[in-house]
Amino acid sequence: MKLGDYFDGKRPVVLTFAYHTCPVLCGMVLNNEAQGLKDLQWTLGKEYQAVTISIDPEETIEKTAAKRNSILIEYSRPVDPASWPFLTGDAKSIAAVANAAGFEYQYDERQKQWGHPSVVMVLTPDGRMARYLYGIEFPMNDLRLALLEASQGRSIGTVEQIILYCYHYDPQGGKYVLVANRVMQIGAGGVALVLFGILAAVWVREIRRSRKNKNLEAQGV
Repeated sequence: MKLGDYFDGKRPVVLTFAYHTCPVLCGMVLNNEAQGLKDLQWTLGKEYQAVTISIDPEETIEKTAAKRNSILIEYSRPVDPASWPFLTGDAKSIAAVANAAGFEYQYDERQKQWGHPSVVMVLTPDGRMARYLYGIEFPMNDLRLALLEASQGRSIGTVEQIILYCYHYDPQGGKYVLVANRVMQIGAGGVALVLFGILAAVWVREIRRSRKNKNLEAQGV
C-alpha cells in the first residue's frame, strides 16, 4: 500500500516518525503515544488511523514488525494490526515524506544514531497537517483535542464541539489550555437556558391555572 491509502477522507491520522534501533527516545515516544491513545473513548481503526514511518532506510521488516507488536501490546485494546501500520522505505522516499510533513532528521556518524525531534503529528482525513504535539509525554486530553480538531467536524457530538470550543492550543507550552472567556460564555449561555426553562415552566403553569379557574367559573363553582 502507498502512504496515501491510509488517508481515506473520513478519519484523522496520527503520524509518527521513528527508528526501531533507537536506544531511548523513539521507544519512549511510541510507548507514551500508545498510552495516551489507549485512554481515548475513540478506537484506533474506527474513528482514527495511526501510522509510524521509520526514518532508517536500513530498518529490517522483522524489527519493524516486532516494534509494532510491542506497541499494540502497550495499546492493550483489541484492534486490527492494520489500523497502525509501521512503514519502511528507501532513503529517498523517507526524505520526501518527512519533508512534506515538516519533520527534520539527520544521521550522526560519530554516535551512529539518528537525531530528530520528539513529536506526534495529527493530520486531517485528507492528509493536511492539523497539529504538532511536541514532547515526551502525550496526555489523552491533548490527543483527543488534536483528533477532534483534525476531524473537521466529522462524527463530533455537541458535547465534543463545546469541549473543542473551550480549548486552545498553546504553541509555547506545547499543550491545549482552557480559554477562560469561552468557558464563561458557555457558562453564561447555560445559565440563560436554565432561567429560560424556569420562566417557561412558570408561564405554562400559570396558563394551566388560569384555564382551570375559567373552567370552574363557567361551571359555577
